[in-house]
Order: sequence, then structure tokens, then C-alpha cells
Amino acid sequence: MVGRYTAMIALLLCSIAVQANVVIYQPLNSDSELTKGQWQEIMLQLRERQIDTIALQWSQHEHSQFIDEEGRSRLQQLFHQANAQGLKIVVGLYHENSYYQRIQQQPRALHFYLRGLYNRHLDVARRWQAFTKLPAFAGWYISDEIDDLNWQSHAKQQLLIDYLSALNDQLATLAPAKPVYISSFYAGHSSPRQYAYLLERLAQHTDLEILWQDGVGTQVLSSDQRQGVQKYVCQKGSHIHVIAEIFNESVEHRLSDECRPSWFFSLRYMLPNYFASE
Repeated sequence: MVGRYTAMIALLLCSIAVQANVVIYQPLNSDSELTKGQWQEIMLQLRERQIDTIALQWSQHEHSQFIDEEGRSRLQQLFHQANAQGLKIVVGLYHENSYYQRIQQQPRALHFYLRGLYNRHLDVARRWQAFTKLPAFAGWYISDEIDDLNWQSHAKQQLLIDYLSALNDQLATLAPAKPVYISSFYAGHSSPRQYAYLLERLAQHTDLEILWQDGVGTQVLSSDQRQGVQKYVCQKGSHIHVIAEIFNESVEHRLSDECRPSWFFSLRYMLPNYFASE
């Protein structure tokens, strides 16, 4: 099964034009058992699959901190290994499990919650500042995923834009001219046109690079819904990218030539022999 799965990924990647191909990696405490040699093998296999960039989905998950002030953590050592082997790293920031519950709040309470998130993201980013000067550093990833349910009102959209714009500005001071990414997903709670308009507003008013999760792996969307979103999202220009979900070997990506994925979710599914599920 693993062999067929690997072949499927290789064929998928070979169909993509030469560009930066990124795989998302979710750090977990269980990964601390991976040795330096195993990480070198992982990076070699990624290069063979035309993956040149690893995006850390987060550097701190709730109270689990995968970095330290001295730069000696396993995640920071992984950064050095990638740097030595010519791979790039997009650094993810802070994530908490209560995010989706908290963003359901009314605008006033939401404003204070986003202010707290802003501070926590920047606290994590500052611990990475010395690494931003290394060739491997390829930008930041904000771990707050944008859905099509909780940001429909104009008031909440404006709060989101203000929050992300301010965070993007501060991250730019830590690493000038480096991109800042954030991902989003569509679950059928609004029309494809409304969802695409939200992503377009975010791209225009925040200068963020927006990532759209194609929804194939979760199988929440019908083929018609997915193609409806694709029709709008993939016409919005260079600041919106596609994340292909590769949860199992039967996944088929029905993307047009204008909507080819350049990001993949995730390393844990791509190379399952190395990673525990939790």
C-alpha cells in the first residue's frame, strides 16, 4: 500500500510545473523520537518527490512549545538540517484547540480574542528571529485557518482584516520581504462566490499569501461544490494558492491547469512510515 501511495504522490508532483512545492508538517510531541539520521532520510525523500519546502503548521500548540529561546530545540535543529541540505522552511506560529469555538463570539469579544492571538503569534515569531537570516527561511505561516462560516458578516470580516494586517506588518519587521501565509477552507456555508470574495478581500487588504484547502481529502464537499469554488478561487491571481489534501491513496485531484496545487497536506500522510498518527 505504501508503495502505491508513494507512486501516486510522485505522479501527482511530476504533473506540476516547476515551482516551489511545499509540504505541511504538523509537529507533535511523539516526533521527538525521530533521529537526525531519520530526518535526513525524510528530506532526501522529499527532494526525490520534488518537494523543496517544509511548512511548519505551528511552533507552539497550546502549551507544547517546540522551540526555545536558545535555539536548541528539535524543531530548530530540524531547521538547521534543512538549511544544510538546501531545503526551505516556512515557520508556523501559534495554534490552540479552542480557536474555532472562540471565533464564534460576537464582534466585541472577538476583538479581544484576536488581540490575544496577535500577541501569542508575535511571541513565537520573535523566538525565531535569528533563524530568519538563514537561507532556509522562506516566510511565516499563521496557523489560524479561515472558514466560510464564522466570517460572513462585514463587522467580523473587518476585524479579521485589521488583525491580520497588523500581524503581517509586525512579521514584516522581523523578516522584511518574506511572505506570510494563511490557509482557508470551504465547507458549503456560503456560496462559492461569497467565499472567493472573502479570500480576495484578505489578499488585497493584508498582503497575505492565501492558501485554499481543496477539500478532497476531507470529502466534505461534493465534486460540484469543489469545482464551483475552484472556478472563482483560481481566477483571483498569484496571491491565492492551492493546498492538495492527500489523506489517502484513492484521492483524485480534479484541478484545472490554472489551479494546480503547490502545497500538500501533509508530511505525516506523505511519509507515514516515519510518523505516529498522534
